[in-house]
Amino acid sequence: MALMRRRWLSLAAPAEPRTSVIRVLQFNILADSLAEGCTEEAVQIPPAPHLCEGGAAGCHYHYRSASPVHTFRTSAFNLRWEFRRPKILEIILQEKPDIICLQEVDSFNDIAGVLEGSGYRGSFCKKAWRKILDGTAVFWHHTICCKDIEHVQLEPNSAMTAALLRFETSTGKLFVVCSTHLKAGFSMEMEERRLRQAIMLDKYLAKFTAGSVATIIAADLNAHHAAYAVCTAQSCCDRQATVEPKAVTFLYEAGFQPVYQVSSFTAWSGWLDRDVKASLDHILYRGPVKPRAVLELPPEEVVCHWPELLPNDSWPSDHLHLVADFELL
Repeated sequence: MALMRRRWLSLAAPAEPRTSVIRVLQFNILADSLAEGCTEEAVQIPPAPHLCEGGAAGCHYHYRSASPVHTFRTSAFNLRWEFRRPKILEIILQEKPDIICLQEVDSFNDIAGVLEGSGYRGSFCKKAWRKILDGTAVFWHHTICCKDIEHVQLEPNSAMTAALLRFETSTGKLFVVCSTHLKAGFSMEMEERRLRQAIMLDKYLAKFTAGSVATIIAADLNAHHAAYAVCTAQSCCDRQATVEPKAVTFLYEAGFQPVYQVSSFTAWSGWLDRDVKASLDHILYRGPVKPRAVLELPPEEVVCHWPELLPNDSWPSDHLHLVADFELL
């Protein structure tokens, strides 16, 4: 995973001694039940050139099929859970986070068993529908006290849920962490659904925090922060078929601020039929909390190195992890 080496970017002067600083990690690890690869060798489809440009985002189809293709271009060998699990855990533990927020978790006990050995406790929030196996997991280091946990469903007819947790540091500082996974889909219809889910999420958070408490959302919102184009039958990345960022915009207007100010991608999936590139993962904050540093995202050329994009034999997910240090005020 040497090609994924990333640098820390300082956002503020070092915190004073005795202040409460916490490190939050966000990562969609790709559920084992959703990790379907090619049965033999990886399919060598070159990445869409226009998505390799800096700042580009969107959904490019290499070909159209009668039904959605849920197979990654990488070999199925690279997606075996026993092959990916140690890579995922290495990524998480090397950052030494205080709070770990994971999505697409369907092997919670597998992960929790290792993390508990490194001093973490955890909580699993499964998606609502019985047939769906994955959900959201939040882990916290034993030096932090978890005071309360609430799991909520974001829409009556949706599988999407959210985990809300209230914590207290060893210095007595309170803060709330929310982790969720909103509905996927590169269309305005799906963006409207994500907007409804974001509105409900903010309502649940307002009730859960019950005041001006430092609040951090670490989640896969499946929503880009800017308008992007999607391929249509008429045109490649048709500029008349753009998706506007309603869900993320709502959260910004609700007072949440992004730690990663400008990022062209946090996910760059290489499916058999399409490339999907966007900033789907977010760490947002609101209230008496200040970001101190973030782990920078890699440039486009790092991922373009792999024809199959993400995941591949070196990287275990189609998402990148985000990490940020916060000072609780």
